[in-house]
Formats: sequence, C-alpha cells, structure tokens
Amino acid sequence: MRPRDTLFSSLLVVSFVGLARADTAPAARPETTPTAAEKKAKYSLPYLLRPAVAPNLARLDLAYTTQTGAKTFAPVATVGYKPIEALKELGFYGRMGWVGLTPDAGDSGAAVTNPLLFALFTPELSKGLRLPLFVGATAPVGGGGGDTPASSTRAALGAGIAARQGMDNALYATNHQTVTVGAGVAWIKDGLTAQVDATLLQLTRVKGDLVDKDGSRTNSTLAAHLGYQVIPLVTLSLEAHHQRWLSTPAAVKASAAARDNTTVGAGLRLNVAVSRDAILRPGLAYFVPVDDPLKKAGSRYVQLDLPLSF
Repeated sequence: MRPRDTLFSSLLVVSFVGLARADTAPAARPETTPTAAEKKAKYSLPYLLRPAVAPNLARLDLAYTTQTGAKTFAPVATVGYKPIEALKELGFYGRMGWVGLTPDAGDSGAAVTNPLLFALFTPELSKGLRLPLFVGATAPVGGGGGDTPASSTRAALGAGIAARQGMDNALYATNHQTVTVGAGVAWIKDGLTAQVDATLLQLTRVKGDLVDKDGSRTNSTLAAHLGYQVIPLVTLSLEAHHQRWLSTPAAVKASAAARDNTTVGAGLRLNVAVSRDAILRPGLAYFVPVDDPLKKAGSRYVQLDLPLSF
C-alpha cells in the first residue's frame, strides 16, 4: 500500500472512532434556572429584624425565656401578602401574640397582645442591595389594659417585652396606641446576607392612666444580622439587638439601667422547599444579654421560628 493510501486509511479510522465516541458520550447537562424557593433560600431570614425582602408569609415565632425566678413563653404569629402585582416589593401584614409568665413563686399570668398592622416596602436599589422600609400601628385591645388589671397579667406583659428582647414592645403596651416606623439596609449576594435596621416607636396612652403614668413614651430599636447559606439546606447566622428609650418613662426614672438593653446570639435555619415557589425555613436561635437589667436577671433566650414563604 502506498504511503498516501495508508495515511488516508488512518484518518478514516480515527474519524469513525471519534464519531462512535461522540455517539456514546453522555449529553452535557443543561444549566437549570433556580426556582423561586431556591432563590428565597439565598436570603438569611433574621429572627427579630424585619425581612428585607417582602414575602407572602405565614410565620409562627416561639420565644422561650428563663431567668432567675421565672420562665416566660411568648409566641407571635405573623401573616401577610403582596396583593399588588405591579408592586411585588410591597407587602401588608398583621402580627399578634400571646404571653405566659410562670414564676417560681406566686401566681402565673397570661395575656393576649395588641395586634400590629404594618406595611413593608423593600425596593432593590442595585443588584443585591435592598432598602427595607416599614410603617405600622397597633390597636390597644390586648389583655391587661385599663385601670384595674390583674397584677399577674401586668407582670406577664412586662415579661413578654423582655422575652422578645425589647424588639416588640408595641405588642405588649396594651394601654397605649403605638405608631412605629423603620428603615434598614441589606446586602444579599451568593448566600451571604448583611442587614441592619432601626425602628422608632411613639406610644400614646389611651386608657389605664391609673396604672400607666406615662401619657407618651418614645422608644427605639437597632439591630444587625449576618447570615450565610453554608449548604443549600442550612443557613447559619449571628444577630444583635439594642433597645433604648428616647424619652424617660417612669421605669427609667426608677432605675437608670432600664434605659436600654442589648442581646446577642446565633441561629441555625433549614431551607426546605415544599414546591417551586414555597419554602419552609424552620430556625432555632439562642441569645444572651450583655448588660443589665436583663443580664442581672440571668436571662437566657431560645427562639424557635417556623416561617413559610410562598
């Protein structure tokens, strides 16, 4: 065989072998677009900060606190929806809770909280950067209001404020109508979330002037959250809360330590998609106080959070 024929035959064999391998090679896996549920899991949902992404939401948040001489259970339920198709970053929500105080000695107390209605607007200023804005108001219809409440009920309401680390005061001020506004900044990218927000609360007494000496009170909260989705199923986070009275209510006049309080903690959250759009994100967090009066009381906080976003 001539060299030219030999070269041609070799090239022909190589071509057939290549075609055969191409036919048997597995097809390249097409890139998949993340589902809405998977996208939601990229945001580290805080425990006591407002969401930075307005969700369709059903949430049960269970706070349990132990301190010297007592235990407090303070669950809060939140539901809400984004009803305007053209404004998917605007949601309307309602919150309401219950509190039960069990002292080591004396009578136990319990009360239903005020309801809070609020709107949350979370525009995306640039890729990954959001500006959550909040406005809300309570209806002063919770238990323990008026001039003749049971002392155990009043004690439970005070314990509820502490159990929620001072971040939900408006719910437990059942003699006051409270208007609250807030703003924050959140950076959300590649499973990392860094968020801060601040809230101003103006409380106006509408009943119970014999037991609540302050006709008007001004409160504030500041909080920060840092979270990361370490694997698709698990998000870890750190969180800090600070509450401070801007006015000087009777409690602060009686004890300067009641002016403010700070707590810090960490949490673990699971990301369980139940459909392409809905995701269940159960979380468990543990917090401790860093200053008095909560530190002096030996307070410890466990929070079980059960949010469903859809």
